[in-house]
Amino acid sequence: MGGQRAVVRADRVLEEVARASKPLSLSAIARSVDAPVSSTSDLLDDLVSCGYLVRSDRRYRLGPRLMTLRLIAAHADAPPIDADGLATLAEYTGLPVALAVLVGSDVVYLGSVGEVSKHAEAVVGEYRPRPLLRTAAGRAFLAFADDGERDRLLAIHAGPADAAGFQREVAAIRRRGYALSDGLADPEIRAAGVPVFERGLLVGVVVVVGPRTGTGRGVDKAARRAREWLAGK
Repeated sequence: MGGQRAVVRADRVLEEVARASKPLSLSAIARSVDAPVSSTSDLLDDLVSCGYLVRSDRRYRLGPRLMTLRLIAAHADAPPIDADGLATLAEYTGLPVALAVLVGSDVVYLGSVGEVSKHAEAVVGEYRPRPLLRTAAGRAFLAFADDGERDRLLAIHAGPADAAGFQREVAAIRRRGYALSDGLADPEIRAAGVPVFERGLLVGVVVVVGPRTGTGRGVDKAARRAREWLAGK
């Protein structure tokens, strides 16, 4: 982990502990994040002192600090659309839907309603980070972000040619009101990402999902209905 900033190292440690089925030892954490035991030990001490981790019998589990921060944040920590809203939206569009947020520079899905492919269900259920250019949600985040943020994200996710290619698509995506991914992330599905705004800020993306059969117009129709629903939300 040499050269990485402390916050990035801490984030990797916290995710490893969160995903583990049981508390982890110092050596197990150091191996999982590919870092020396000595520097990992110092980092774990800091995370324990702040309450992000709890140490017991020389093993580590998540502490209450994240929970208390969520309580302090109150409404600010709530997802832009709750489970009931997703269910209503799925019924309104007639297709499965998912809600995505941007975590750092990756897409993470918070939940979904309706049957999708096994691959997509695993991605959503395990909160796996996803790249931007290969997902409808990611392409929507890129297209509807401000110019500076788009440039930053493309520098992370794309080479110069791919970045320039996507920049040429932005105007069309904005006019249409949603971004498409046709088999890019999952060969079984066609998906559309519809931006979710709150007080003018891009806070999430609703993804409507359909099979890659026929003309695909069902997904586009559902995306337009999702836009209508969000506009009246």
